[in-house]
Amino acid sequence: DRCSVATPIVVGDKVLISAAYNEGAALVQIGNDKAVWKTKELQCHHATPVLWQGHLYGFHGGNRNPGHLRCLGLATGEVRWSRKGMGKGTLLLADGKLIVLSQKGELLVAPASPEGFEPISRARVLSGLCWTAPVLSARRLYCRNHPGRLVCLDLAVRPDKRPPTNE
Repeated sequence: DRCSVATPIVVGDKVLISAAYNEGAALVQIGNDKAVWKTKELQCHHATPVLWQGHLYGFHGGNRNPGHLRCLGLATGEVRWSRKGMGKGTLLLADGKLIVLSQKGELLVAPASPEGFEPISRARVLSGLCWTAPVLSARRLYCRNHPGRLVCLDLAVRPDKRPPTNE
């Protein structure tokens, strides 16, 4: 049995579609259904990629592929970078940062950059398989694993936790 869960992304008059199982991704012109580009370098299985400043960030990997987080240029589909070690994780974008939940429950935060993936924060927040995308609402991040355990992380900076100033 197969399933491809990634949701299409509409960008102006184009739509990005992606599927695992050796299908790949394509940026298609709406109206004439012609592919602007096609690639096997982004095969999204569980997670929908995110778009930021002309670049796509998403998990490449199918049933027998260990998974890689990748950045592709939207205009060409060219891979800018690829990072292994997170399995078939999920991600979201907030304030120009990628919030990544690895397949094994590690949460990583990194600036969304076509130059590379450099986490500024990381923590193990869950165990077991984590294929559900994290959700951010009112400065709270919700993460869930496959068995159904839900954690809520308060991301608000509290006045008593702010770094000292020189004033």
